[in-house]
Amino acid sequence: QKVETNFLSRLSVLDDALASVQSQISSLSSATATSSASSNKLQEWMLWKSYFTFQKVRAVSQHTTVLLNGIDENKHAERAHVYQSLYQHANSLLSLEGGDGDEDEFALQAMANCYRLRAYKTYHMGMYYYEQRQQNAQGLALLKHSEKLCNRALEEIAACDEDMEHAEDYMNGLEDLLSSRLVGAVAAVEAAVAMERLMLGASAGGAGATTTVHSSSSSTANSNRSLLQRLDDMDAGPALADIPPSVLPIPCKGVFYDLAYDHAIHHADAMDAIESYINRHLLDEEKTDEGDNNMKRGFFSSFFG
Repeated sequence: QKVETNFLSRLSVLDDALASVQSQISSLSSATATSSASSNKLQEWMLWKSYFTFQKVRAVSQHTTVLLNGIDENKHAERAHVYQSLYQHANSLLSLEGGDGDEDEFALQAMANCYRLRAYKTYHMGMYYYEQRQQNAQGLALLKHSEKLCNRALEEIAACDEDMEHAEDYMNGLEDLLSSRLVGAVAAVEAAVAMERLMLGASAGGAGATTTVHSSSSSTANSNRSLLQRLDDMDAGPALADIPPSVLPIPCKGVFYDLAYDHAIHHADAMDAIESYINRHLLDEEKTDEGDNNMKRGFFSSFFG
């Protein structure tokens, strides 16, 4: 409560100062005299206006950042709104008087901060589209754009002088966002997009199968086929197995027909020939087993008498 009171009192003082400065600027601008002295005076008041505006934006940004830290990381919509507010305040600094053009260090730092805030805002917007609205394609586009903004912000901050406030913290936060959260988020959304395309039956580059796709996906999801018959379908059909199990034809390899050819061509005695072949081999195996047992009995009998 005390921190909030101090912030409001500080904001009130800055607003009063800005109102006073704006009054002086208005009076000098409407004066008929255009001497060099009045122009210099006007320029001085414009610089004071820039100074008080910067102090106000700085105070509001610090207070908003404290509020942002109290918002849960998973509340993406709220955090996106807060980052948008921070971005608007940071962007207002680019129009302040007193800079030296594009090479002004203050303007470069403000621009780098704008890229940083846009990267965070775009990331939370992408996660909101993915988790809350289930619009995976839009979420993926936003997350990929956030990656580009992160890289651009890192380049801009690194190009600034060492006197940039919180530069190291900003870079650490962006690197964590880029290498940790964005990597996992992009992978998750890409997987969701791939599954969505498989469920719709559309190819990755296809664009004209919307009408037929919907009917096929609904029929797949409502199908009564068993899970074994839906191995290539990305759906959550109700049937898992057939009770009793259904008979499924199994294709045989060519070598099976080669081995069975001699027996299969004789239709009359085919079964007799197969049975005699099986019995003959079974008898051979039984004789082999008996011989092994006799050897074992002879071997153990030598020890046990």
